Amino acid sequence: MWLAAGALVGFEVLELVLTGLLAAPELVPLLLLVLALIWLFRRGIRRAALRLRLVARRFRARGRIR
Repeated sequence: MWLAAGALVGFEVLELVLTGLLAAPELVPLLLLVLALIWLFRRGIRRAALRLRLVARRFRARGRIR
């Protein structure tokens, strides 16, 4: 689980997270919420970029954009 979290946000950020948990363990639920939002935001950006690439490819195939 920690390896997956490190891959998601980067190991430098994971080090800060774990250090912060030692200092303020009551912030764990807030931290989990923030990590989930980061994951959703990154996923949404990837989907939008893929859609834009597909639309551009379709327009180029029809000869509208050169």
